[in-house]
Amino acid sequence: MPGNTHSSYRTISKGSRARWADKRPWLEKLDDLFNAPTQTTGREQADITGLIGQYAHGNEPSHHMAWLYVPAGQPQKAQEKIRFILDNFYKNAPDGLIGNEDCGQMSAWYVLSTLGMYAICPGQPAWTYLAPSASATVHLEDGSKKPVSDVAPPFEYWFPDYRRELATETSGVLLPVPVIESPSRVFTEKMPVSIKTVDRDVRCYYRIQEIGHRDEKKDFSVYQWPFFIEQSGTVETYAEKVPGIASTVVTGTFIRKPNAYTVEIRSTYNPQYHAGGPEGLLDGIRGSENWRKGDWQGYQAQDFEAVVDLKEMRSAKEISAGFLQDSRSWILMPREVEFLVSTDGQKFFPVGKKIVTDEDPQREDTFIKEYGLKDPIGKFRYVKVIARNFGKLPAWHQGAGGDAFIFIDEITIR
Repeated sequence: MPGNTHSSYRTISKGSRARWADKRPWLEKLDDLFNAPTQTTGREQADITGLIGQYAHGNEPSHHMAWLYVPAGQPQKAQEKIRFILDNFYKNAPDGLIGNEDCGQMSAWYVLSTLGMYAICPGQPAWTYLAPSASATVHLEDGSKKPVSDVAPPFEYWFPDYRRELATETSGVLLPVPVIESPSRVFTEKMPVSIKTVDRDVRCYYRIQEIGHRDEKKDFSVYQWPFFIEQSGTVETYAEKVPGIASTVVTGTFIRKPNAYTVEIRSTYNPQYHAGGPEGLLDGIRGSENWRKGDWQGYQAQDFEAVVDLKEMRSAKEISAGFLQDSRSWILMPREVEFLVSTDGQKFFPVGKKIVTDEDPQREDTFIKEYGLKDPIGKFRYVKVIARNFGKLPAWHQGAGGDAFIFIDEITIR
């Protein structure tokens, strides 16, 4: 343990120090994390490796957690866990890293932790220190050399010009952005919207833009209380403390459903890929190739089946459903897609033939394909959509033997 543990405490802001004056709850949470059973549930994820309890060193966003013991007042626990990670999760071998390198973060953690220093809070000019695990001399890009010892130098020892550069590059006061709150992104008749901010001394302004027709000259109104939206649109808002000191403008887009249809999903979507729940299949929001935005529903190791209730007898000229493929992420087109209709919700009759998909599962790009029928269809009230899962990933796939996903977005009935 270094003799100047107090310097590590600079990494926690004054507000945080006050909030965590009693460190016991903080330490209990850290202990719970590192002492929990290592078993995981749900989807298998390749970066959940290097487990100590539920701490996963293979998942880089966790890398600061062992270091949190230092500002929590127990640097000896940090030292113990960091030494264990250094000794057990790094090997001089082709597979010597316990997780994905991800632009060098696994190696950066090793180098910094071996030197006994780490930046817990990105962007804050302070190091957290422990006793180094090796003697070293750091060669900086300006040609200077800095020896590493068990005496923790101030941050300015490493970057003497940092504060001056920070002062010249940052102007004004940064304000937290407001938060737009609503029950959902999609509504049927009207929906309340509220705007909140963590700073009570600011005033919020907002305006509502028509989707696809943004008017830069439209005036902002002072936000006073929650309001209702009745048409699809985008809410834009910002916070202002005094004239000239304002936050960034944030937006929220809300969609009025084009109909009153409801859907009963008879499969179980993965909770990570829910697209807002069942209504996400009928909300009029089309998912893009960037499925990580959350507009697609994902079903793993099962077929997809859902029944849409049109609420009354109708005829249609087209029934379709959209699917996405990203083979590298285990998302493949279904093998078959089938559409059926019913007048009573009990007896269903197929419409047209089963659609056998023919997309190459080895395609490496991400793409969307619509499958459907465009022939005139007689009157009905219910539509059943069935998509057959691809099944196990084949031998050529990097995840061979794993269970493929179906990703579905919008069910369209015209």
